[in-house]
Amino acid sequence: MPESFEKQLFNIFTMAWSDLAPSVVGTSSALSLVAQQEAVGEQVKPALEIVPAFTSGFVAHCSGALSGFFLCLFKKEDRQQLELFVSKTLNNDGPAGVSLVVNSVLTATAPNLPEQAAFGDVTYVDLANAEATTLASQLAAAVGEKAWINTFTLTVGDRLSSQMLAIYAPSGSVEALQATATAESAASAAAASTTGAGNFTSKRRAGLSREDASRNMERLLDVELEVVVRFGLTQIPLRELVRIGVGSMIELNRQVDEPVELLVNNRPLARGSVVVVDGYYGVCITEIGQLEERRQSLTKA
Repeated sequence: MPESFEKQLFNIFTMAWSDLAPSVVGTSSALSLVAQQEAVGEQVKPALEIVPAFTSGFVAHCSGALSGFFLCLFKKEDRQQLELFVSKTLNNDGPAGVSLVVNSVLTATAPNLPEQAAFGDVTYVDLANAEATTLASQLAAAVGEKAWINTFTLTVGDRLSSQMLAIYAPSGSVEALQATATAESAASAAAASTTGAGNFTSKRRAGLSREDASRNMERLLDVELEVVVRFGLTQIPLRELVRIGVGSMIELNRQVDEPVELLVNNRPLARGSVVVVDGYYGVCITEIGQLEERRQSLTKA
């Protein structure tokens, strides 16, 4: 059975990245598919809940056999590394090197599609100021009724090993997506300006406290923590436990389609779906706890 047009789109995009990205960034770079999801209607918003971790991106308008937009999103914490792809930023309009990669890859993807299609020039989209609680809803409105959401591992030489999110939204609006980013940035700036200029001393103290906290956190970043993926739990009497042998079946309290739990220090940190990458099991994070819950997971044994 032939692959769908959308799957062919992402397969060709992945191959084009491996072919063209190294010549732009000056070192090896590749994408490897971790998970692919098709979301329709009410499924779109829940599927986009992974997006707040990816805040720096590029969007291109689609035409011909394609419609809507194609969006590439990169992780917030990798922004500085992404900007190191080249030594300058074009007109403060996002990491120039990444823009060149995405634009070149999309340009090379279009002629290899089974039907005639084209991509417009990519435009930088910054979602860093967006509130995670509202971003999924706003993005869902910009994406529309259908989306193909792909999670990739991204490598750039030995400098970066991260992830990239690629979204194709056939009924999506580039203008609505850009308006979402602009509105969030404006709201963030307005909130900052109304905090009160007369509170300079307390802000300065808070800034110093954050610097101290940042330095203290850096000392802990190399500490190794045990991460456990929990598929499910059950309770059985001791008489059944001693009868367990090869081939025994144990029923867990989790259905097949439910996400698994990611535990740190034996405390739940996140939930996700099981994926296979290069023959190894992995977990694609789909839900993550609140900041305070994550802090407790990392600091309490």
